Amino acid sequence: MSGRETTVLTGILDSLLKRAYHDLTVLSELLPRKSDTDRKYEIVQFARRTRLLLIRLLALVKWAGNSESVQKCAEMSQALSRQSWLYIDTADQLVHLSRVSLVQACMPYCSLAMALDVLSTGTYPRLPLAIKEKVVVPSSLSQEEQLTAFRMLEGAIRRRLLKEGVPEAMITQRIRNGMVTFTVPYEFEVSMSLMSDDPIMFPWRLVELKILVANSLLDKPLLLHGNQLLYLHQLVQSRLFMDDNPLSNMYLCLHYFCLSLQLDCLWSQAIHMGGSNIKIEEYLCGQRLRIAYWCVSGSHQAPNAGLQAKTAPATTPCVTIVIDSGCLSKPFSITHSPPLPSECRLNLSSKSLSFEFLLAKCITLHSEVLLRDLMSVLKATSWEDKAVFEESSLCLKVLVPLVHASWTLLIGIDSRMGHFVASLEVDCLCASVKSALEMVEREVTNNMSSLPAQLTLLQCQLFLASVEEKARGWGLRVRPLPLLKPLPFPSDAKTLFVELRQLVYLVVTATPHPQFTDNYYILQVATTGDDPAIPQCFYMAISLEEIEPKEAVLNHMRAITVPRSGYVLKRKLEERGLDTDLIKRVCLQPQSATSPFTSLLCSQFSIHRLLTSLNNSGIHCHVLQLEYGSTCVQVHSLPQPETEANQLHDLLSQHLENCVLVPTSQGVECRMVFKRPLVSRLGGQVVRRMLVSNSCEGVGKALLALWRAMLSLLGIALELEHYMSDASWSYCSNCHSMRFDLTELSLLCNQHEVYLGIDIPSGELKIDLNANSHFFLLREALRRVILSTKSLPLLIQGMIQTDQAVQILSQFVQSVASAKLTAESPSHIQLHYDIFCLSVVLISNGGVQFVDFGCKSGNVGLMQNNASRYFQDFVKAIMYGSEIMDQEDSTVTPTPVAKPVLLPSPSPIVSPRPSPWPASPLPSIPPLPSPVVEGKSLTSHKCWAITVSMVQMADIFSASGTCVSRMEAFLGSLSLLFASYNLAQQSSQQPPQQQQLQWQFVSLDHGVHLFHTEALAVTLSLDVTKHIPLKVTFKPLTLQEGVWSELELQTLEDFFNAEVACRPFLHSSMHSFMRILSVPLATLKSVINVMQLHLRPLSDSIWRLLLCLVVPSTADLKQHISHLPPGESGVINKIKMQKLLFFVRIVRKEDGVDVVFPLVHDYKSNNLIVAAVRERNAVPTVLQQAIDGVFKRTMELPSSHPETSLLYPALKALLHTQLPV
Repeated sequence: MSGRETTVLTGILDSLLKRAYHDLTVLSELLPRKSDTDRKYEIVQFARRTRLLLIRLLALVKWAGNSESVQKCAEMSQALSRQSWLYIDTADQLVHLSRVSLVQACMPYCSLAMALDVLSTGTYPRLPLAIKEKVVVPSSLSQEEQLTAFRMLEGAIRRRLLKEGVPEAMITQRIRNGMVTFTVPYEFEVSMSLMSDDPIMFPWRLVELKILVANSLLDKPLLLHGNQLLYLHQLVQSRLFMDDNPLSNMYLCLHYFCLSLQLDCLWSQAIHMGGSNIKIEEYLCGQRLRIAYWCVSGSHQAPNAGLQAKTAPATTPCVTIVIDSGCLSKPFSITHSPPLPSECRLNLSSKSLSFEFLLAKCITLHSEVLLRDLMSVLKATSWEDKAVFEESSLCLKVLVPLVHASWTLLIGIDSRMGHFVASLEVDCLCASVKSALEMVEREVTNNMSSLPAQLTLLQCQLFLASVEEKARGWGLRVRPLPLLKPLPFPSDAKTLFVELRQLVYLVVTATPHPQFTDNYYILQVATTGDDPAIPQCFYMAISLEEIEPKEAVLNHMRAITVPRSGYVLKRKLEERGLDTDLIKRVCLQPQSATSPFTSLLCSQFSIHRLLTSLNNSGIHCHVLQLEYGSTCVQVHSLPQPETEANQLHDLLSQHLENCVLVPTSQGVECRMVFKRPLVSRLGGQVVRRMLVSNSCEGVGKALLALWRAMLSLLGIALELEHYMSDASWSYCSNCHSMRFDLTELSLLCNQHEVYLGIDIPSGELKIDLNANSHFFLLREALRRVILSTKSLPLLIQGMIQTDQAVQILSQFVQSVASAKLTAESPSHIQLHYDIFCLSVVLISNGGVQFVDFGCKSGNVGLMQNNASRYFQDFVKAIMYGSEIMDQEDSTVTPTPVAKPVLLPSPSPIVSPRPSPWPASPLPSIPPLPSPVVEGKSLTSHKCWAITVSMVQMADIFSASGTCVSRMEAFLGSLSLLFASYNLAQQSSQQPPQQQQLQWQFVSLDHGVHLFHTEALAVTLSLDVTKHIPLKVTFKPLTLQEGVWSELELQTLEDFFNAEVACRPFLHSSMHSFMRILSVPLATLKSVINVMQLHLRPLSDSIWRLLLCLVVPSTADLKQHISHLPPGESGVINKIKMQKLLFFVRIVRKEDGVDVVFPLVHDYKSNNLIVAAVRERNAVPTVLQQAIDGVFKRTMELPSSHPETSLLYPALKALLHTQLPV
């Protein structure tokens, strides 16, 4: 720093602050003389200058902090300053020592007596008494002394209480162990004692203080801070020091504090419940809390919050909770605004300090007051006797009378917003009724005196809505009618236009004032024509006549003349099919004014539409008058369908006695009456009632479709009766009729229910087969057959002939989870297992025929060409015995494919009585399609077929006892054989770092596969003469002949037969076994010893060991291996990493408790551990630590053969160890 000018950083900072202060002082003196704009400009300039200076200072400070030179200088200055301080402090200490401390220092006098004691006795008995007083602990009081002291102290406490008096609220007291405890429920609990009986010198001593105030939100006593509780303790103790009434002063202090705390709890609960409708207006801690409810967002008083928001009352109600400081012994004082009746009292218990309960009670009482006020508005009106206030449900029920019924209106209070809510006791409401209810809510909330007028308006809307609903139910159209000139109705009248016919409308009006009045009119309108000045959507009113239920008015109405057209209204009604005499009779009945006439018009026009629909369909009919004024249509004859025979049509027409169509509220009902049952053997009914159409317009087409379907079903029934009456038909005893009535036919065939019916109103034939579980397979195929042939005898014969075969196949599929059946036709079934598919044809002589066996076309490989050959050998071994397997050529001689199950075409059968059903041969099933598996054809080297009887089929597919069936064993063994070859081929194609198998495929012969591992030659063969065809043999290679023993090789074969070549024949088990054979020689021999423990458990061990080839489905494995799903291969051989992962299950022999855990064996380090998910900070379980401890101790034992794998010794030691399970 030599040659440069330097300055101190504190000097720069001091100079900058002085400059800023000086500028600010000058600015404060000059600004008052300037204008507002100049003052703002000067302030901005001052701020800008000062900000720039501070930024520069900040940059300088940061540079000084980061500069190496500055830091070194600072360290040197700090070191020199500390050294200087040490020098000065040392000099000061030396001066004080020489001038003060050493001046009075002198040698003590010799203690002659103590010296003699030490020299003569060797002890030092003359210790100072201060040591005894300060070091030696005095002996404690005995139990009797303590009890005596407590009794004396309790007596003093009782005398003090009798002398001073206790407040009434603290009457609950308990004197024990020299203390008195006062408890005020839900407020506080204090424990006090006395030091003496003198009240002046020894006042009360506060020992313990507890606050018992609880908050309902926390559901536990409210916790105070430690400092708060300490301050309260000191405050109460100071009150006890007072001479007059110390207990009363203490109670008033604690009671006021608890009340303040309770008020604070209520305030916090109100904040927690707060929203747009609840607001805290005032809160004075320890004094007052006022809360308003039913508030509208943005303001307390909002009588009209908007058109879309529901309005609130003009006065916002609120509840006030006050602590009376003049009389603290009383609880809270609760008031409500507006005031509630005197009988409605609001109280708040300290036991359940809940603001929610208080608010709910206020809302309930206030709502009851509002509803009673609303009830008083209805007095002296016509609604007084129709309104009832229900206090239990807190609502006002108003009965709204209509012409034909009455609806109940419920008026309540919205507990959240406080406005009135109106609803009806119905589910479906139209838009007009909903808007009327909203209008009632809005108007009554603003002005309760408008309730009677609003009820009358609602009555009008409900009346028009009920009329509209009935009109639509009758099929009439209700729509608004645009007229050029309005009709002469009152301005407040509500109108409804019901279109009876084109240009003819029924007008219904409802007038609310001065009271509800309903009127009915017939309106004749006309179009505006071609006048371009008038829009075409408008109509002109021609005539308007009011309808009343009086005979004179009806006669006058029949003679009304339409001004423009000149027609008489009576003629118009007659042209539209209206019976004027019936109108007169119905309208004069003592009923309401609208229901008879409206229902009459709808009935007459329904009959007219019904006649029009039938005439358009070519059906001859006429109108028939029934009793009680109802009208129906009688059908004379039905035309013959083009697709049905003339004999069937003539027969059904002759037996049809009567056919009547009756319009109902649900649609048009058809009632047919026949003279006698047409099919006597099947039984039947003579009367049939059915709903043919939902509207009158489509009755003609629906009736013709129903007639055509009845003829088709009658033909099917006559054909079935024809065969059932023939004694030569061998299936008569298997068929039992259940029901037939021309629209439904159901029969029972070998416990299988067959149902044929007619879908009304479409007229289509529907078939349903409620077959048993084993026959459910052919359900869809048989349904397609009967839809195409319409022949029940053919269906019955097919079901009976295939019943036994289908039952055997279904039982096989139910017992084998991986097998399934598909039906291509009623006689062609395909059995799927893994990648294989077997085609089975059901033949007519009661047997079956295997026509093909192969793999799916997606699995192309060397093994596919032998699949069919293996299956042929398997069937031959069952049919002809094992001798045929010694022949050189084992290929089955192709036999012709047998015919599927077909009904033979009989000679024409002549009915014993004249029948319109022609004698004709039955149709046959279409030819059998080629076998298809899921849309893909089967791959087979040539076509062949083998026919087997039902006994042989049962021998192939049925299982005996606990053994698997021959077919399941063959398919499973063949699947494992194919899987072994495919797995070896796939592993050889993988990269070296991903390979888990070290198998070399050597040769492939007929049913024999030869593989080579590192030390063994493995032969997999398929012997179809055995129950389990798959066999495995192991032979050591030439270089490994002396290494293997016969016991080890036999153990491998036994383990393969017990765990791999068995149900359920899993590929994962085969894969795991192949991976085990790929491990190094030392590890493989140790695993073989583990297999011996699996097959032949030790007699003296605690546990039994099981080696798992698949991943077990145990929930405990999630903490070990989470990425391996259950059922996958349970052995993982990492060749490159030289590690083996496998699963072990140990079962305790005493109680059967089992434990499953994965193990990892390291080939290189010869180490064995429990595999687990390694997470950060994860703590191993106790069981895992115990197992790892057993393995660790086994690994530490000295071994005479270090190259031997310690896998077997470790697991054997584990079986003799007690584990914490």
